[in-house]
Amino acid sequence: RIAITPDPVSFCDAARQTVEVEWDLAAAEPKHLQLWIEGKSGNRKLWVETKTLAGNKRSGNWVTADTRFIALDAHGKRVLNSVTVQPAPCS
Repeated sequence: RIAITPDPVSFCDAARQTVEVEWDLAAAEPKHLQLWIEGKSGNRKLWVETKTLAGNKRSGNWVTADTRFIALDAHGKRVLNSVTVQPAPCS
């Protein structure tokens, strides 16, 4: 499991926001975990590298609509789970 808080994210006042990312990937039994971010362009950037299979981290003020967080098993390079930021509707 990987989740973003808040969900959905309001981008009504600013194009970039801060989110909390929480993960629990113990059931997938990875030896080493990496969390990557992927933007609209499809380019990936390593964000977190850890042996902790459950945890959380707050992003900086750089998250945009459609930012994707991807959990990878660092040894096998297999995708364990991912979540994409969903924008909240503006009134």
